[in-house]
Parts: sequence; C-alpha cells; structure tokens
Amino acid sequence: MAETAYNRAGDFEIREMKLTAHNGFDEANLIPFYRTIRVYEDIFSTSVTATVSFADTSGMMRYMPIIGQEKFELEYSSKNIDDSSTLLNMIVSKISDVTVVGSTMNFTLHLTTEDVIKNFETRISKQFTGSATEIAQKCFDKLESKKTLELEESDDRYENETAFVIPNFTPMRALAFLTQRAFSDTYKTSSYMFFETTKDYQFKPLEYYTQQEPKNSFTVGDMPNNTLDPNVSNKQIINYSFDSAFSVIDNITNGMYNTKLHTIDLMTRQKKEHVHSYWEDNDKYQYMNDGPIHDVTGEGRQYKPETLYIQPEIEIQSGSPMFNMEKIFLQRVFFQQLMRNIKSRITIFGDHKLTVGDMIELQIPSYSTTDPDETNDYYSGKYLITAIQHRILLGKYEQDLELVKDSFNTELPKEKPVPKGDVKSSGRAK
Repeated sequence: MAETAYNRAGDFEIREMKLTAHNGFDEANLIPFYRTIRVYEDIFSTSVTATVSFADTSGMMRYMPIIGQEKFELEYSSKNIDDSSTLLNMIVSKISDVTVVGSTMNFTLHLTTEDVIKNFETRISKQFTGSATEIAQKCFDKLESKKTLELEESDDRYENETAFVIPNFTPMRALAFLTQRAFSDTYKTSSYMFFETTKDYQFKPLEYYTQQEPKNSFTVGDMPNNTLDPNVSNKQIINYSFDSAFSVIDNITNGMYNTKLHTIDLMTRQKKEHVHSYWEDNDKYQYMNDGPIHDVTGEGRQYKPETLYIQPEIEIQSGSPMFNMEKIFLQRVFFQQLMRNIKSRITIFGDHKLTVGDMIELQIPSYSTTDPDETNDYYSGKYLITAIQHRILLGKYEQDLELVKDSFNTELPKEKPVPKGDVKSSGRAK
C-alpha cells in the first residue's frame, strides 16, 4: 500500500466490504452505502461479532435479496501504523432496524464469524489421549477455520485409564470444556481461556497474558501540544472511566480470599480436602505489576470466611486423580475473581492491531495540587484488555477498551506518607 500522508488521529481505511449472495454468484461492494461499523471481541466470548448499518439507495435488498445465507468480507486498517490490516470473514446472522425514508432504505446487518455456523454443524464424540491443549488442537481442527489456534502447552496428561472423552459436543463447546481441565506448572492459576480475536483464536492461561509486554501506552489527561505527530496524538485517551477498585462482598462470595474444596470419589466414597488462601498463596502466581491489591503482610484485616466447594474426582490409581481438581479448581476460582476487582474503560483512537488479551500501559495522574505531573502509584501501570468495541463512524475510527489489572505498582503497607506543601499536622493548610 502506498504511503498516505498523515491527516489526523482516528484516520482509517476500508479496504473491502463485500457481500456475496446466497447463490454464490452475486456480489455487491457495500463501501458506498455503509454508515457505521462496530466490531466486538471479548476475552470471555468464543466468537467475534459485528454490526454494520447501511443507507441503501440502490435497492440492494430487493436485488440480491439479503436472506441470512450471505457471506460478508470486511477488511479495514488504521492509517499510519503499518501496511497490515484486519480481515474478517463473516456470515449475515440477522437484519434489523429496517426503515424507509424517501427512496432510501436504512438497515443494520448483524454478523458472526463463519466458524460459529460451522461449529453448530459439527459434533465430536470421541476418546482422546494427550494433554488438554493437544486435545484442544484436535477439536479445533474440526472447524477447518481460516484462523489459527494459539496455544500455551498444558502440563496435564490423559492416557490409558484416564483417557479423555468428549461426549457429543460441538468443537467450541469442547474447547470451552477443556479450559476447565487444563493446568500449567508455569502459570499456577491454571485458568485457561478460549476466545476469538480479530486475528486468531487463543487457548492460554489467563496468567500468561499478565506476563506480556505492553503493546502500547496511553495517558489520561492532557497530551503535549503536538497533534500533528501520530505517535503522540494516538496515545491520547479520549474518554476514561474508573469502574471498580474492589468489591469485598463479591470477593468473599466468589471465593477469592479463602476457599476449601472437598473432592469426592463416588466409587470409593473417599473424600479429600484442599484449601486455598489469597493471603498465604498469593506469592505462587505471576502478576502484571509489583504489588498485590491488598495488604498480605498481616498488618491489615484479612478476610477469612470459608467458601466451600464440592466436586467429584475419580482416582484410577492411588494418588493419581483423574481431573486434577487440586491443581485447577480453587486456583481458577481465585484468579478469575481477582481479575474482576480493578476495572476501567477507555476510548482511544483506533489501532486495528490491538486485540483482546493484549497488554497496555496507562499513566494516570495523582491529581495532586502540589505536583501536577505526579502519577498515581497504585492505578497506573499495566492493564489487560478484556473487551474491545471497534467503532468506525462519523468519519473516524475509535476503540472502546475494557481493562482489568490484578496488582498495584507498589506493595502495601507503604511508608507513612509525608504531606507536601505548607500543611499543618491537622491536615489543614495555613
């Protein structure tokens, strides 16, 4: 692609928007008719979806017509990043908001990726051996997807008597089921995730993403007055909201602080007990930043109500449980709830290379009157992108990002703070 002179942050290019009719022959270039594009990806969703609204002045709906069996190809890019682009092969799943104003028909197409349809047409009923990630790859191959599945190898093994059975599941359901059976000796949370991004599919532990380097950095507040430099203006946050710092009640009821698991062997009626404590086990995990979001030294109040879970667990041989619940269940409960504590949302100028599962860095001011350039030690730092809405409308490309973090930049407790400025011990200014 030839170089394009930089105009402004949020510039984009629609390289292709093609609708192929149900008969496979008729094709329509929809670029002249689209009004808005929204693409959604979520770390807790197995598929990418999109909506595109149109103002049709050519009678396209009557000419083709659009009946829900069409293929939709969308390729777009943010300008001035590089020559790459995002290409989505999708299926029309619904049409809505149909209105007629004069000779113009307005409507919205709802889109889902081709793999979702193929997923419902395929069933897996088979016994597998190997690790959960090896089995996941075999199940994913059944989709015959144009995308790849990116894996982080798990350390479990299912062989011989413990061979793994997929009981008449669709491939995506099988992959989601396998996330609850995979564990990693490197990433102790063993909270494997399966989701689709605009680039590929991912089957990796949630803790894995916390160890990645930031793909980009953004600043809350005013930027340097150099808006003609895309490397500066594209790092500006258009909107910022801080949704949550913690929820003690949710953390208690969802088993983040202190949990106990009883595994029951239904054949022998033997019970085993496993315990997990955020306060005592927190150093087993890898975090985005340097310090936990609570004081784990014991100087502060530690919440220790016991949340009890019960799970079946068959032991084929003594000391060899079939589903490894002692390595998976409580760790997964803990880390997934930990990721629900510090949450924020930002709107930025579009960067098509960012996907869910990527890490970014936020610089958040402390809003100090004595030092306006000081950053917030606790809430600045690395954040994980858990959801993105790509929005192309009104002539610009923007992204709404949902972000979480699992740790502060500094450990608690800190040294006693020293007030800055001319302040009395009572805290009142002279």
